Amino acid sequence: MVPWYASYIVPRGEEASFTINEAIKSIEGRGGRIICLDGVYEIYSQEIELLSGVSLEGQGAGTVFRFADGAITDWMIRSKTQQEDSKNISIRNLAIDGNGANQDHAVNMIYLSYIKESLVENLVIHNLYEYSSGIAIGSGSDNSITGTIIYGNTGITIYSGNRNKINDNKIFAADIGIFVNLAEGVVVEGNVIEGKSGDPVAYCGINLFSSEGGNVQGNKCMNCDVGISISFMGLNNLVTNNDLAGCGVGIEDYGDSTVTDPGNRI
Repeated sequence: MVPWYASYIVPRGEEASFTINEAIKSIEGRGGRIICLDGVYEIYSQEIELLSGVSLEGQGAGTVFRFADGAITDWMIRSKTQQEDSKNISIRNLAIDGNGANQDHAVNMIYLSYIKESLVENLVIHNLYEYSSGIAIGSGSDNSITGTIIYGNTGITIYSGNRNKINDNKIFAADIGIFVNLAEGVVVEGNVIEGKSGDPVAYCGINLFSSEGGNVQGNKCMNCDVGISISFMGLNNLVTNNDLAGCGVGIEDYGDSTVTDPGNRI
């Protein structure tokens, strides 16, 4: 196949999502990389919609996606709605600024639904409005979220799906660091979660709710009411080798799980 590329320029004063979505549509069906050079890309009324096989990439912390003042879209980046077989999507190597001081409702950063074999890697997400979330995956399987730093609110959420992996992320000033709901076979490994300070402190570092066959190991949770919670009909989850010494309660288990007390530091 002959390599193909094109260059796009975001017009001055125009929100970046229009140009980025145009670039994404140009590789629909073939896939490829959308590489955003360093700069600030503002989002106001239209989210960025990712398609199968598309990698959205920055060049590091200097590539900033930012919500404009009073943004009216609910998400900054998401997989295309109703595309249930999306796969091989990736988002990597960029910063996301929620511009929370200038929003009037919860505007969320990344939502990927009905996806598989996809990757979120090496992001910095910060400055979120109250009740906004960092990264959410709904009904997805065999996806990975790794090497990402998130400041505030709910850091990472998995709604249903199978065999998703959340590893080596850092989540600070969160109410809930990682929330997993109705999922099977999730791996939560090597993450560092520091709850928000003050009164009240964060509710929970890691919460598996009605989830089965999860593996929660090698994580560090600090400044949380509860370090790890396995709640409401959790089944056959393994919780081991976690450092929870900085939490009010180390582990809550309301399900039927394997908690290796000698392996967890509480």
